[in-house]
Amino acid sequence: SSCLALSVLPPSSAQKFLVYVMARSRSLAMCLAVTFAALYLLCQTTNFVGGKVSPAQHISSVARSAEGGLDFKAEDLTKPVDINDDEVVGRSAAFFFAHLGYLIIPVLKGITLAAVFAAAGYFAGSRRLSKSLSTENQETANSVESVAIAAGQNSAKLWNFVIEKVNSA
Repeated sequence: SSCLALSVLPPSSAQKFLVYVMARSRSLAMCLAVTFAALYLLCQTTNFVGGKVSPAQHISSVARSAEGGLDFKAEDLTKPVDINDDEVVGRSAAFFFAHLGYLIIPVLKGITLAAVFAAAGYFAGSRRLSKSLSTENQETANSVESVAIAAGQNSAKLWNFVIEKVNSA
């Protein structure tokens, strides 16, 4: 009868907290398990036999081709960009619209929508959208391009502002 009396009483805040922790522990444990499995797969060597891979074999073909390829330097990231360059505006618009698709849109947000928005922002911001559409859709393409160009130019201005503050510090 004492068990029946305890079940009739309203739960205390400690009991509510314990129930909340136990309910969340399942999802937390699953999240931790997936994270550790992903880290294990990323950190292990990609060898099917299980032997050790020499460092010379571990370098990917992309890294080998990049050694003599592009002349990218980290210092280039600390230089201001030209806000009138179509490529810069396209990349800035892609960055802006990827964040819009991933973070802001509440229902369909995710990496897929971010990729779709980034591609649309890039093509519209670099003025390639109106060239690839038919003449009956030119008015819509021009208005989408003007929005993407404005977003890209403002994003590039923000980048230049941040670079100016970083370089002055």
